[in-house]
Amino acid sequence: MYKLLLLKLTTLRRNIFQLNMQSFIKILSFIAVISLFYLGIYSILSRIFGFLVVQEFIGEVIIIRLISLTFSAFFLFLIISNIITSMSTFFRSPEVEFLFSLPISFRKIFTIRLAENIIYASWASLIVDIPIIMALGNTYNSGFKFYLFAIIGLLLFLIITASIGIFLIFIMIPGFLSFSRFKYTVTIIGLASLGVILYLIFKMNNLLDVPQMLTLNAVFEYIRSVEVPAFRYMPSEYLAMLLRELSVPQGNWLRPLSILISFSLGGLLLLLFSAHRYRKLFLKIPVTSSNNNKKYQDFPKINLKWMQIGRVLMTKDIIVFFRDPTQWGQSLILMLLMLVYVFGIINSSFNVKMPLFLTFVSFANIAFVAYLMVTISVRFAYPSISLEGNSFWFIRTYTNIRTFLTVKFIVSLLTILFIGTLLVTIGNIFLNINTFISIFSIVNIFLFAWGITGINIGIGCLYPNFKEKNPSRLAAGSGGIISAVISLFYLITSLMILNQWAYHYFSRTYFFGGEINYQFFAICQLGVVVETIIFTTVFPLVGLKKLRKTNL
Repeated sequence: MYKLLLLKLTTLRRNIFQLNMQSFIKILSFIAVISLFYLGIYSILSRIFGFLVVQEFIGEVIIIRLISLTFSAFFLFLIISNIITSMSTFFRSPEVEFLFSLPISFRKIFTIRLAENIIYASWASLIVDIPIIMALGNTYNSGFKFYLFAIIGLLLFLIITASIGIFLIFIMIPGFLSFSRFKYTVTIIGLASLGVILYLIFKMNNLLDVPQMLTLNAVFEYIRSVEVPAFRYMPSEYLAMLLRELSVPQGNWLRPLSILISFSLGGLLLLLFSAHRYRKLFLKIPVTSSNNNKKYQDFPKINLKWMQIGRVLMTKDIIVFFRDPTQWGQSLILMLLMLVYVFGIINSSFNVKMPLFLTFVSFANIAFVAYLMVTISVRFAYPSISLEGNSFWFIRTYTNIRTFLTVKFIVSLLTILFIGTLLVTIGNIFLNINTFISIFSIVNIFLFAWGITGINIGIGCLYPNFKEKNPSRLAAGSGGIISAVISLFYLITSLMILNQWAYHYFSRTYFFGGEINYQFFAICQLGVVVETIIFTTVFPLVGLKKLRKTNL
């Protein structure tokens, strides 16, 4: 195992320190983008925490509750992410087939793939988790002990989520191997529905059960009651508790840390069980190259004389997507997350009747749905260029590269636009939002979808890797991280522009009164349109130029 780790590190070092100007510029660009993004998130969170900490009675309670809710969401996302990536990391990979052909213990192979799976599944959450810890430590002027044990707690949290996700996929695989594709789909949908039902039945402490409050004291009493843990038996709650106890001078931080260690030991038992079954399960799954003859058997016969090339490419992308169980299986899991989110929006509309709060939730819904579109686009749109593999030479010879990219752009755009519009529309209907805000939401979701897709397709052309077949590894590579960071930068700057008008709208509608300045709204909206045009023009054009010069 030591030699395998050394080989991985040597390969990484060679990829990073290649002695040519292009690689050097690429490394500097990567470091600059990541640093700017971290500084931006850190500064925003520091301002938010700094504002809340000085508020008497409620400030610190809200900070801890926000952190608890954030890590609780990440707890679910990380489990799902580990399930998604583990199938291609542990099984459907030529590298794994090569490792099993070597005289190496399968437990060592499992350990190596486990480390890779944790990295691939967790990098997106670390982009937000680390700035949260840094900003919280800065707010409370914490010392070295805070950062040390906070990072240890975060690592334990990642191990716990990875062990649960991998254990679940190792349990489900034997049943899926004997299922047809139809039964597999029905099973996933059934599990998704069961998850939603359990979420609604066993949801702890309804955080949005806010009545129409008439006095300020009643509001304070409600907010102080939020101090009661909402997810008492989840590791995310103990991670938030660890951060809270570390931030105070005489906090009892050993208790939550010991509980996290206990959870981790339980996770290690799950991993030992999974490692014991690894070799047997791997031998049951067909190798990646075993179905090559079947792969093109049922591809529709297309008369190119009567159909445009773009339509042919679009048909090919759709068929290839649904032919790969990993791809559409992951899509169904993402649908589960969206169902949970939709039920959360519906639940909040039933429990809260204040127009101010409902309108605020509607604006927050735009931001969250846009973030979800970034996640989906980085996972599916960015790798779409590289996943063409060796067939890219045929596409480049047979058709125009611009047509090829246009098809990729349209397919990705329609996918995330459908998801974003559906979530925002359902939210606005149940929140009973007025027509103007509903149109405002849909228009900006369209702009965000356009901009995010253009960024991911463009950067996918700038960082192609036609040898890699694992979309999770592509998304977790340097190009995928840069694509995610730039997409989030575009999203944050756009939301900051719209926030100016949102503040004006709330102040005039609910606080100070007066007419709404629609001219100011038009200026803010024009700013988002201009920014979207810039991002969707620069990155695809630069990527197109790079892709035309790319050789396999």
